[in-house]
Amino acid sequence: EIGDAGWARKCEDYIELADYLESLIEQHPEIEMMSTRKWANVCFRMKSENIDLNVLNTQIRDKIMKRGKWMISKALIDNHVILRPVIANSAVSKKSLEGFIEECLTCLRIVRDGEMLIQ
Repeated sequence: EIGDAGWARKCEDYIELADYLESLIEQHPEIEMMSTRKWANVCFRMKSENIDLNVLNTQIRDKIMKRGKWMISKALIDNHVILRPVIANSAVSKKSLEGFIEECLTCLRIVRDGEMLIQ
């Protein structure tokens, strides 16, 4: 048992990691935050020119899930499809979040450019 203090520290760690993920998102012009983050949920979407962003983000989420390395949910905010990772796992690290952003960017390119998925 880790006690109240241990659980509090875990929650603080998750929030710090969500802060880090938000900072990674803000570094990429192809990604935008879609709400003010208050907890360990990070709501964002991928962007591209001349593409319906709801269709784009739905297809990106499907591609991420199909590739099987990451679990991410999608939701609607003001009729905009958004991607919503929730940090609630002690295996999440800054390095894994960097890998997650790379996966999002890879899937953006696959969907946008119509590339074939190579496993």
